[in-house]
Amino acid sequence: MRTRALFLLMLAPTFSFIGFAQNVEPQPPVYRVDVRVVLVDTQVLDKKTRHAARELKQQDFELYEDNVRQQVTSFSQDTLPLSIVLLFDLTTA
Repeated sequence: MRTRALFLLMLAPTFSFIGFAQNVEPQPPVYRVDVRVVLVDTQVLDKKTRHAARELKQQDFELYEDNVRQQVTSFSQDTLPLSIVLLFDLTTA
């Protein structure tokens, strides 16, 4: 009787480990990728009028880095050119 109880006590951790291993769900693989995105601001002016060119599309631009053409993946155009002037009056009366 004592031998049987000792044998069951020795097997108890094995059965609990097997039961735990069956309940574990497989984890999906994790993929890591380094992505480098560079924002390039441009302003295109008409040579004659010195006004901003407004009808440009992504296909109108070619971007090179170290003589290697880079892909333009995102393109946006502001609706109005924006100029901001900060004026401080520091004179004392």
